[in-house]
Amino acid sequence: MIEKIVTTDPTSTEIVYYLDGLKRLKGVSDKCTYPPEVISLPKVVKTVLPITDSLSSREIDEVVREFISKRKVTYELDQEVLEEISPDLIVGQALCSVCAYAMQTPIIWKKVKSPKKIKVPTVYQHNPLSFINIAESIYKLSKVISRQEKGERTLMEFRELERKIMGKGRSRKIAFIEWLDPIHYGGLWVSDLIKLSGSVPINEGFGRRGDFVELKEFNPDIIIISPCGFSINRTMRELNALTWRSGWKELKAVKRGEVYVVDSRFTASPSYNVSKFAEFLIDVLDGVEVKGDVGIKVT
Repeated sequence: MIEKIVTTDPTSTEIVYYLDGLKRLKGVSDKCTYPPEVISLPKVVKTVLPITDSLSSREIDEVVREFISKRKVTYELDQEVLEEISPDLIVGQALCSVCAYAMQTPIIWKKVKSPKKIKVPTVYQHNPLSFINIAESIYKLSKVISRQEKGERTLMEFRELERKIMGKGRSRKIAFIEWLDPIHYGGLWVSDLIKLSGSVPINEGFGRRGDFVELKEFNPDIIIISPCGFSINRTMRELNALTWRSGWKELKAVKRGEVYVVDSRFTASPSYNVSKFAEFLIDVLDGVEVKGDVGIKVT
């Protein structure tokens, strides 16, 4: 029976909270801020990356690249806190070691120090690669923690959104930008949604570094800007990293007023929130005025 749950990244925390509330959640990452109550929970994962909100996109990129090039650890597991909690279930991800602590394989939990002090918990890795994969993974976790009804509803909701978005893209070209400087193009569940709509994404699969020349050559009908970890206000503060470039005003999307900034809470993390981005994208493709806290049109 699952009585104590620990999560190692913000997405996993959001999903556990979405399915089960806070009662069984006993430990989180120091990057977890939602819901606000988790901030006071014990921290089983601590961030090593020296990144603050005052750094620019370029400066953040330089810090991350330095850590990667020198094979430095970006997040640390606090073994003592984990032993003290002695969880029945650990929920985490292995998709990205930059955004959050990445569990490589469940076997690492069998190599912990002081084995007499900690039981080997069940480990659930949430690693979806497409839009429907997110719901499928949430559903699988819901069965692990005996919240299957909520998981089933989520799966049905995502399938309905897939049905609604079909054909709305009409072969329009969409550039999804997940980092401003240097430019990175997003993929996975976002490009999957774009393709499901019948639109053409600038990138498929995992996100990757690109450049402005590529954006000009692609000349998208729609541009969606959602830097990983950035709110709408944070992105707007640094939007000139794109708009100052020669040729920006000549892009088709800019001329037509089809440039949007989206809060990365709805795009970067494979949680239930991606369904809200799907609804936002449907409105964009339908030409409906976008409202709410998901994203805004840049004027």
